[in-house]
Amino acid sequence: MSVASKPALDLPRLFPELAEIGDERLRGAVGSVWDRFWALSAYERIEDVPVALKWGEPVIRHAQAIVKLAVAAARIWEDVHGVRLQRDHLIAAALLMEVSNLVEFRPGPNGTEMTDIGKAGTHGWYAANVALEAGVPFPVVHVILSHSPNSGKAPTTPEAQLLHWICQASVSAFRRDSWTRKVMHHQ
Repeated sequence: MSVASKPALDLPRLFPELAEIGDERLRGAVGSVWDRFWALSAYERIEDVPVALKWGEPVIRHAQAIVKLAVAAARIWEDVHGVRLQRDHLIAAALLMEVSNLVEFRPGPNGTEMTDIGKAGTHGWYAANVALEAGVPFPVVHVILSHSPNSGKAPTTPEAQLLHWICQASVSAFRRDSWTRKVMHHQ
């Protein structure tokens, strides 16, 4: 099968949480970003797109974990702490955080290779631009740009902060050695 003839993604099956976005335009924008990146992707199966250059874990499983954890954590934050989150933004951001992997990586003769898009900027920069073009609001774009510890932008909204930690928690499920901690003593 050539990449041009690969089947379309079944986003409602992959991400049932997409239906929880109440804003129809935002829900459509999220779908259009995924569709665009899938069309540009060198991969023929979504299950083959990795989380990272040297991590073979499928990004789709990571993305599914992020959105499921986000929905559950939001409920707890609201019930226990009284923190109100913009639920549509939270779910849209959770769904878009890792979409850039579809075009940041490609299969190569010796394994996963970084594409020119992947080399040109920090993780998610291209997804943020495409999301803006699709009409995704700035608070969601902020999450795309700030969720990675390797980005130059710290998460500043409650949604971005929660999703940053959820992303790292999901990574720890398959990369337990990825967390480091600097202990500082204040005396």
